[in-house]
Amino acid sequence: MAGRPATPNTAWVPAESRPLLGLAEVNQLLGIDSRLILLYGGNSTQVQQHTVLEVFNPDTQRWEVQDALNNLYYVDTTNQQRAAIERMVFGPLDT
Repeated sequence: MAGRPATPNTAWVPAESRPLLGLAEVNQLLGIDSRLILLYGGNSTQVQQHTVLEVFNPDTQRWEVQDALNNLYYVDTTNQQRAAIERMVFGPLDT
């Protein structure tokens, strides 16, 4: 169908994270840049996974993590602004 993005293959997305694909598609249709971030952790006997949506905020010109599955967002305590995933994962990038 013209004007609509192709439906991506979602087999790689964990079932509990698939609702975020819908949000990402709505963002795309609205012209809002966003991306799914799949986070993994755990130990030698169990792998844990969580997915968040990172959205580009045109007002601040920054990427911001939106945890739609838990209805929250993250704040960078060094500057009190909404956090981007690279800062959350790697810490300060200017050192």
